Amino acid sequence: AEYMGFSARGTQGSLATIFSLWALAVGSGTLTMPWAFSEAGSLGSICVMGICCLAAFYTASIIVTHGLDYEDFADMCRDVIGGLAGKQAYYVAKVSSISILVMVLVVYLTLIADFFDGALGSMVYFCGGDSAYKSLKTGAISHWVNGKTLPAAMAVLLFPLLNLRNMGPLVKINSFGILSVLYLLGFMVVKCGTALAHEAPPQMRPIEPKFYFLAGIGLTAFYLHNSLNQLFRNKSSPKHNIRDLGFAFLLIFLTYTSIGFLGYAARSRVVIPQNFLDIYDQKDKAAFVARLFLFIQLSGTFPLLFFIVRAQLFGMLYNVTYPGFNKVFALNLYLVVQSVLVATFFPYIGSVLRFGGAITGPAYMFGLPVIALRSIHLRKGELPWWFWPAHLPL
Repeated sequence: AEYMGFSARGTQGSLATIFSLWALAVGSGTLTMPWAFSEAGSLGSICVMGICCLAAFYTASIIVTHGLDYEDFADMCRDVIGGLAGKQAYYVAKVSSISILVMVLVVYLTLIADFFDGALGSMVYFCGGDSAYKSLKTGAISHWVNGKTLPAAMAVLLFPLLNLRNMGPLVKINSFGILSVLYLLGFMVVKCGTALAHEAPPQMRPIEPKFYFLAGIGLTAFYLHNSLNQLFRNKSSPKHNIRDLGFAFLLIFLTYTSIGFLGYAARSRVVIPQNFLDIYDQKDKAAFVARLFLFIQLSGTFPLLFFIVRAQLFGMLYNVTYPGFNKVFALNLYLVVQSVLVATFFPYIGSVLRFGGAITGPAYMFGLPVIALRSIHLRKGELPWWFWPAHLPL
């Protein structure tokens, strides 16, 4: 845990914990929120995000209350549930966690290619004007630099980093991410605020027929459950754990909801793309800086996620995080090919997050924590009569 950038045990205060949780949850996913809000409607979006936030907070509080003595949540499930069911729960937790990370890899590669394409177009325009930009998009080089080739090109460039045994340098690069996220949030607030001040009044609908689209994205937005053991184990004041967890979830909810609502209001008269930055062309200098910052950040985060996936998978299978170069290379090659194929032929990050969150999130975020809590009550001989009526909706 210390190697991945967490503080030493007992040295992390409440503010640091809250901010760390917020930084883990809020990132480039904010770019999909205006599109998601346009699909769900203003009121529908707030309701769906609120329900996702409360449900995720409740199950996260189960892990924080009962699971901090374990290395991770999967170990808690194995020991608390016990027997064959406990072993099955352990593997379900591990596979669900890995599946969510693999989905994020697909999204990140899509964004890396998109940010590179946008930043390159802006640089060509700034240096050579409209003629140079037109040549980039319609000339001979366009056959090599386009949305169908860039995911594979970016994967080839980053592939050597994926096989590193020591990820220390990438952790340092990833610390740059908070600056890019803060800039992105400021960029979206300023751009949307300017549009609202100078353009026609927004045309927002309270509820859209596809309001349920936001549920999968909402699950992904509040997915912190596989990091809670490491973060809260290092706190200096454990008695405030639930309070700090609640503040973190509230801050995440306010960030995503305000950005989604503001983006939807500012662009409600047009079709909002799944990547909000796609609204702004190569001439926009502020958008160019945002794309450049996010490209640098994700280029460091992408290999780091590969490291986490291989650590979880090989830890589950072999009890080691690096079982040898050949196995690591084979796993990385498979994950890269899968990510490239999806990023090339289905480059819709909102839809990937929606389906991925809906498929992989419920078991880890809702099902297993409730089953573990039931086992804890049964061991104490005090399972309340209202337990299942209260928890079945989850």
